[in-house]
Amino acid sequence: MPKAVRSAEEIEEIKDRILDTATIIIYEQGFDNLSMRKIASRLGMTAANIYNYYANQDELYLSIQIKGFTLYNDYIVKVYNAYADPVERLGKLLVAYLDFGIGNPGYYEIMLDSNTPRYTDYMGTKLEPLAYEAKQSALTLLGRAKSAIEAVAVATGRFPKEDASYLSLQLWSHVHGTVILQNRKIWKEVVDDPEALIKRMASDLMERFLGTGDH
Repeated sequence: MPKAVRSAEEIEEIKDRILDTATIIIYEQGFDNLSMRKIASRLGMTAANIYNYYANQDELYLSIQIKGFTLYNDYIVKVYNAYADPVERLGKLLVAYLDFGIGNPGYYEIMLDSNTPRYTDYMGTKLEPLAYEAKQSALTLLGRAKSAIEAVAVATGRFPKEDASYLSLQLWSHVHGTVILQNRKIWKEVVDDPEALIKRMASDLMERFLGTGDH
């Protein structure tokens, strides 16, 4: 009896399970220790079957980046569209960035913290188009922050609109450091309530950035 052909939905579900499992392995053991065999073992599949969905580990890794940034962007867009006031929106986006990064440590590390290949490493290879897609996904997230900061500049006049690119990078560096220290359990070693610390730091950052906060 011929094997039933999987539906498009079933194929996407399997690909997502492969990506999620690979993400966990990279987060736990590092990119260099990822293998199709390990993924297959955790999923109860054969390594050969994994290759039916992803040609190699690099394609799998880039697909993880794209999925992670897509999820991140979708989350940020919802927050962005939920608030009309530019200053309030920026504050909520800052919190949303922290929430997603801390809530999805595996994806966050692969996307923004791990010493793994980037777009330039794939230039001139067959995977350059996929690597470029991953890079553009990351730039879309940064562009959203820039747009939010530009709106604040126009609404408040507290800084020139032309400074939005620089300020988005400055803000990103602050929140990125906070996420990394939390995900690596550093805050837990030095303070009793890391969550309260992060909330206060987010409020302080907005106050210093715009003269506003939750104090």
